[in-house]
Amino acid sequence: MAENSAHLAANLQTKPSLFEVVAAESLSGTFYPAFKRITQFLVLRNPDKFGFLERYYDEIFLLANGVIQNYYLKNHGGTLSEVFYGLRRFSTRTNDFTRKDHIFALFCSVILPYLRIKADRIVSKWKEALRDGARVPRADLKDFLIRIHGISVGIHECLKIAQYIAYLSSYSTSHTPLLRIANQGLTYIQEEEGVEWTWRNLLRGQLKLSTVLSEVILKGLEFSAFFIQFLQWWQTEAQHTDLTSLPTPDFPVIKQDFNYHGVCPVCLGKWTRPTCCAISGYIYCYKCIVTAIERTGICPASNYPISIDDIFLLFDD
Repeated sequence: MAENSAHLAANLQTKPSLFEVVAAESLSGTFYPAFKRITQFLVLRNPDKFGFLERYYDEIFLLANGVIQNYYLKNHGGTLSEVFYGLRRFSTRTNDFTRKDHIFALFCSVILPYLRIKADRIVSKWKEALRDGARVPRADLKDFLIRIHGISVGIHECLKIAQYIAYLSSYSTSHTPLLRIANQGLTYIQEEEGVEWTWRNLLRGQLKLSTVLSEVILKGLEFSAFFIQFLQWWQTEAQHTDLTSLPTPDFPVIKQDFNYHGVCPVCLGKWTRPTCCAISGYIYCYKCIVTAIERTGICPASNYPISIDDIFLLFDD
């Protein structure tokens, strides 16, 4: 009884700051785009060998993320990003982490982001089809669902801000609406006493080799979080680089003997919503160039790296 009371008091006195819980949440959101960038690099290097990674990336990431998060929730009581910042989850009702709490945390950290990505992708396709002015089946219904999606995202973000304020003001022990619904919160991981990790203890057999190997792998995974954050920062900086500060590239040499005058280099048809690439100067259909950027990140005609910020629509009055 006294031990449980002391543990409860420790949780109440060691409430993580808002910056720590937000940092853990932000780190969790960088895993998907960072690993996708690595996947795109492999696909560009060898499309025949690694092409399946692009087609089934969401499902592969879902499986890998599920295995990793399940291990950390089972053994450390928190997700990878939470354990990285020295945090774990606990029930605000029982001050424990039950099987039910484990399942809910796994659903929120693995299944829910997967469903959100799929929903955003479907909505983006509907928006693109409606912008192109093409005949879209059930256009009114899809337009209504797009509006509902936008409203729901806005409401969720407002609730997150309100929950942050409640957490910062000590009116709540949960920093997100989902954690509050599940009656869960975050606290610091209590250090456990164990055998000291030294070569002498390892050679004496006081440390199991399997335990050492698993810890090395997991510590390496946690260390890679630094690399993932750096990769995300690098990508963000690259997208905001001033084009005037870069050297002027040579005029692209096209090996194909084909004249793209008046046609899109991708679909080879008349432009639909003509869109110019600021890097190479070629004009594409809006849908064609956006799809190419999402898939490869390069200009199809010149093979120069481009982003969505490097294109602009052309209007013929």
